[in-house]
Amino acid sequence: MFYRHLISSTIFGEKNHIKFNSKGDRISIAYEILNRQFEKFLVVGFCNDEGDLFLEESAIIWPGSTKIKPLEITLPKHLRAVTVAGDAPFVYIFEVDDPHKCSTFNIIPIDDVYVPGPWLPCPIHRTGSTTIYCCAGYAIDLLSNLSISEPGATIDTGFTFELHLNTSYGIVQLGENGYTLNGLIGELDADLADIAVGALTINSEREQYIDFSEPWLYHGIRILEKWVRKPRDSPMQSFMQPLKPSLWYTLLTAVVLVGLTIYVLDLKSPFDRFYHARNLQIDPDDPFWEKSEDDRVTFGEAMWFVWGVLLNSGVCEKTPRSFSARILGLVWCGFVMITTASYTANLAAFLVLETPEKSLTGVNDPRLRNPSTNFSYATVLDTNTYQYFKRHVELSTMFRKMEGHNVRDPKEAIDALLNGTLGAFIWDSTRLDFEAMKNCELRTRGTLFGRSAYGIGLQKHSPWTPHITNAILRLSENGMMEALDAKWINGAGKKPCIYEKHKSPARLALANMRDIFVLVAGGILLGAIFCVMEVKIGNKKRRDLKRNQLARSYANMWARKTLRRKHSALLSPPPVPRKYSEIVNSKLGFHRNSDPRLSYKAKPHRIRPDHNFTTKSVKCYCSRCRNAVDTLPRPVVGRFTYISVAFCILTFLWPCAPLPCFLTAFADYVHYCPECGHIIGRFRRGGSPKFYV
Repeated sequence: MFYRHLISSTIFGEKNHIKFNSKGDRISIAYEILNRQFEKFLVVGFCNDEGDLFLEESAIIWPGSTKIKPLEITLPKHLRAVTVAGDAPFVYIFEVDDPHKCSTFNIIPIDDVYVPGPWLPCPIHRTGSTTIYCCAGYAIDLLSNLSISEPGATIDTGFTFELHLNTSYGIVQLGENGYTLNGLIGELDADLADIAVGALTINSEREQYIDFSEPWLYHGIRILEKWVRKPRDSPMQSFMQPLKPSLWYTLLTAVVLVGLTIYVLDLKSPFDRFYHARNLQIDPDDPFWEKSEDDRVTFGEAMWFVWGVLLNSGVCEKTPRSFSARILGLVWCGFVMITTASYTANLAAFLVLETPEKSLTGVNDPRLRNPSTNFSYATVLDTNTYQYFKRHVELSTMFRKMEGHNVRDPKEAIDALLNGTLGAFIWDSTRLDFEAMKNCELRTRGTLFGRSAYGIGLQKHSPWTPHITNAILRLSENGMMEALDAKWINGAGKKPCIYEKHKSPARLALANMRDIFVLVAGGILLGAIFCVMEVKIGNKKRRDLKRNQLARSYANMWARKTLRRKHSALLSPPPVPRKYSEIVNSKLGFHRNSDPRLSYKAKPHRIRPDHNFTTKSVKCYCSRCRNAVDTLPRPVVGRFTYISVAFCILTFLWPCAPLPCFLTAFADYVHYCPECGHIIGRFRRGGSPKFYV
């Protein structure tokens, strides 16, 4: 009641009166303007209750004991500047141990970008420690140009600055004790910095606590995604891609099952009696009988038939004869026709046709509005983009989806985008365009939304705000801002990215079909391995067969001779005893046939044959032409003979005339077939003859 009484009362004085509004503020004022002159005060003006100022400037003595009026209040010439660390292309940093070294650097490669100077020292202050960095970039160049005084101006707008770093641009957050500020805007509000440069977006939340200059770069929000126009991967098993593994396994199982069924049906069919008709006693003149070489289909021939139909090769030798097996063969042919057509169509789609490109169309893309579990996207925390999604209710679903993937450092999001763990990165269009120019695997998608601009941040009611604005306008007019854009943004990429779009199907190359050639090479190698195995097994079987045939022939010969002896023994009379003289005479060489006392005709005495095959012909059997031939021996010079000739020539011990005769003494004798030239036997020197039968 007392307070309301005070503000409702009015006090009238001699020249004016005093009264207050409903908030307690004085609305009726009257002041005298005093000027200190020579240790005393002199009234030089008057301000009435309506706010009118009456001032006698000629009577004023200004600071400095002069009558000349200064143009304006003196501005502070040294400012504390702050920016965000590692925000390419606006700020590039690298650590040093001495801040004076920064001025000596010229071009430094950072993140595959060659960053030109000038480089300025910029420490970052953390709790209990300070780290020195060197800084360069778009924001550093802009701050350096703003600090230069305008030539010909009545006011000196030049200043010096001391730069340090922060980790974020900052946002306005509602806490338990009201609104709190962090980052760059928190330092400006807490009088820890005078000016903030960088990609600081102007928005209404920040303008309540700090001042902004006029925009120096306009931008919006865009989407960055990975886009790599590489040839589609063609693995070694690309010919198997048209069908899933389960279908391949089922197809292989069906091949074996159908082949086995055809074999069983043909085996148990009543047509089997025709296969054995050749063994029946049928009149050769029967008009209804025709000799045929067809036999029952074996399991191997059944599998050969099934695979031949499946691969459409036409190499199957025999087909099933039974009606039931042929019905199954027809069904299998229909199944193979449908399967082959489907496989061919899918193989053409996999190897030739290009799949349409599926990229994001913008913020209204269904994959962003209704995100799936395997697609993620993010932005940078405590930035204008983060505040934009948080502020708009219609984007609340996207904001909740991003919460689990948001990052503090934009480089983390770029790396996650490149390695495939992040589907899209939503951020300021300027910096995303810079990343897309630097790396051709990235590109921006969609149109701009949430349009805004970058401004220079200053303290609230800072006297430098209009001068910084004028300096930005001056740099825009003289083309300096365009030069900075070309230097730091447009010139960031090493080479221009070319995105080709093929409207026609891609042509097949060796890389697409190399697996087929590998399959053929594998078949050749496998065939060679089995060929070697067949040769070895065939040779062994041939040797065994020859050995068995030879043993069988000798067994038959022994059996025939044994039977002949038994038969002759039964028919011949018993032997007559001979006298002692006859036995002696027979041992002395007299033939017992000469004894007239023998009444029966005895067998002649057998003479031991001459086995010297070096001079006489031999009757042999040739295994190649299969004929019984008479062969003559031919001397063949051996290795020992060549050594003997060399020894004779070197020592001149024997003349050349008897040398051929001497050579034959050390030669082997070989028997050749006179019809085909095949080697039949060999008589080695000093050994027994060896014949190849």
